[in-house]
Amino acid sequence: MKQILIHDCAVALVPGSWRKKRKITEYIKRTGRIPLINSSTHQHLLSKTPREKRQDRPDLLHFALLLALNYAKIRELDVLFTVGEDIYRVDPDTRLPRDQQRFYGILEGVLAGSENPFITRIGRDLGNVLTTNIWLFSRTAGTTYREVEEFPDDLTMVFGGRAHSGPQVSSLPEYRSLNLGDKPLELWTAISLVVPRVLDLP
Repeated sequence: MKQILIHDCAVALVPGSWRKKRKITEYIKRTGRIPLINSSTHQHLLSKTPREKRQDRPDLLHFALLLALNYAKIRELDVLFTVGEDIYRVDPDTRLPRDQQRFYGILEGVLAGSENPFITRIGRDLGNVLTTNIWLFSRTAGTTYREVEEFPDDLTMVFGGRAHSGPQVSSLPEYRSLNLGDKPLELWTAISLVVPRVLDLP
């Protein structure tokens, strides 16, 4: 089976030091959940955090999962993502909410440890989860994905889940790097270019 791994996602719950802020306190009281860090609503709290270290883009993960799950409806495909050291599997038969706020609510619960039928935490050791062929698609020197004529059946396609920096690759087992091209691409654009080619979609 082939896999899509969205690795090292820029996603996190707000830290304890933020939770006394009025709007965040109100959110916790209203929903019973700790909110995600969000670049669109927490800009003032993120001002001192370097862009490459920010965990403030749950929207990237949302768009990427919607796209990946569409491909999983066409071909058998395992959809995974990582947040920190934790690995999560998304049920390919699920209809993930298209509404961003509903998705954020699900993700907040999952990251806090709540069980969810759509998204399951499956451990921390990628070596026990990924296939034997792990290919990282990113901006790197060397062979481009367009030059590859044949893709292995047991292939894990790895895409970085950050907007301003590459993924942390130290946690990946042995992998091959393929070049996406010279220009920076949004995460969902990279997936939409690579996955149809790997799956041999018309």
